[in-house]
Amino acid sequence: MTTVSDLITRCSVTLKDPENVRWTVPELVSYADEAQKELARLPGAYVKTVVLTLEAGTKQALPSDTFLLVSAVRNWDTENDGPLQPIRITTRGILDSVDPMWHMERQKPYVENYVYDDRSRKEFFVYPPNDGTGAIEIQYSAVPATLTSAQDEIVLGEEYVLPMIFYILFRAYNKDSDYSGGFGLAQSYYQSYVQTSQMAAQAVGSNTPNASLVKGPFKPNGGNE
Repeated sequence: MTTVSDLITRCSVTLKDPENVRWTVPELVSYADEAQKELARLPGAYVKTVVLTLEAGTKQALPSDTFLLVSAVRNWDTENDGPLQPIRITTRGILDSVDPMWHMERQKPYVENYVYDDRSRKEFFVYPPNDGTGAIEIQYSAVPATLTSAQDEIVLGEEYVLPMIFYILFRAYNKDSDYSGGFGLAQSYYQSYVQTSQMAAQAVGSNTPNASLVKGPFKPNGGNE
């Protein structure tokens, strides 16, 4: 795995500051943390799959490190640690029109459908209302834990190492943006960061197996629901 120290070493050579005098290690660690959190927002860059224990009712809370829900996949048997029936996404409008009383229906242990609104990223709704004993497997785009040390590992894939380096160099040279040379270098490395991060995201989208199912992009986020 790539560590923050690996990134700092490569950046320090470019900065001509191998002893980390002008740009200290803690400073560069903070830049690496910014870069990783920014890149983790790209679709598919940092996705976790976990089993979520449900609360009683329709409204459910996502893990605290959630950026966006990707999918609620299936019900889960926590006693035997195994999968159960799949779950399908739907819209609140459909449920509201078909069954206006769906929030007040009899609570059950298994989920048939779920509703998610991107404008309220930390929560979702399940149908039928859960009785508080259910559990489901979810996939969500996560916010990486804060990097605090040069020994910390980068959780993103190797395809994001170069964009992270360009971002760190952008932030480092931005420190000298009062000078024409520093400003120009900062802007140059920021453009490199944008280009390489877009290339990494496009490579994931173009190589997904979903691309063979239909002509053109399968879904904007690469999903197949």
